[in-house]
Amino acid sequence: MAVKTPAAKQPAMEQPAGNVVRNLTAQTLAIGGVTIAPGGEAVIDNWDAIKSTPVIMAWLNAGVIAV
Repeated sequence: MAVKTPAAKQPAMEQPAGNVVRNLTAQTLAIGGVTIAPGGEAVIDNWDAIKSTPVIMAWLNAGVIAV
């Protein structure tokens, strides 16, 4: 009689250290030392430190970037 063993669990996806920011414009953006191509996205490691700056808040409110 064969014994069934439970399937191995898939490893959990690692969460990025920062937040993923998407560039919603047709222009290249530089955020927190990271360049994001038009329509691209990137992980911003120091997001917590820069998310409340006036420029980032204005870009979020204007729909220039999305988190």
